Formats: sequence, structure tokens, C-alpha cells
Amino acid sequence: DVDASNLKIKESHQPFTDMLITAKIKGLFIKEKVFGDRDIAALNLSVETKNGVVYLTGIVDNQEQLQNALRLIRSVKGVKKVEYHVKQVTPVNGNQPST
Repeated sequence: DVDASNLKIKESHQPFTDMLITAKIKGLFIKEKVFGDRDIAALNLSVETKNGVVYLTGIVDNQEQLQNALRLIRSVKGVKKVEYHVKQVTPVNGNQPST
């Protein structure tokens, strides 16, 4: 194993491990949206990681989408905590926003 805790990417102040966590989460969101069977607002959510703490922001249609996102985030190794500020917006006339 390689200890990447102090590794940094040139021109970035974000440690490599945080970038890796963020990339894994975004990948899981897309994978779930395309191939999964659970509802998720993959493209309406923003993910940032700092020191192992994941910050989730964005818009969901319902609580199920939020819970599915949180479940995926918590499944990623290295996530210490999840903080989220997500707004729930119910689609008008049953039209789903494109995600």
C-alpha cells in the first residue's frame, strides 16, 4: 500500500486522497444512475471532499434520492463524515428534471 495522505496534485491545494474520494463518489453516482436500480439525482448533486469530510450539495426530487446518495457516499473507504445541504424540489406535473 502507498500512503497518499500527503500527496498533492500540482496546481491544486487539495490532497490526493480527497480528490480520490470525490472521484469515487461521482463514479458511483453515475454508475448507479446508468446501471443501478435505485433512484439517484446524479447530475444534480455536487460533491467535494476536505480531510475525509464529504460535502454534498444540490437538488433532489425526494428523500429516497438523498438517502441513496448518502448510502453510496458512506460506502467509500476514507469517508470520515458526510455533511449535506440538499434541497428537495418536487417536479411540476410529474416531469422529472434531467439528471
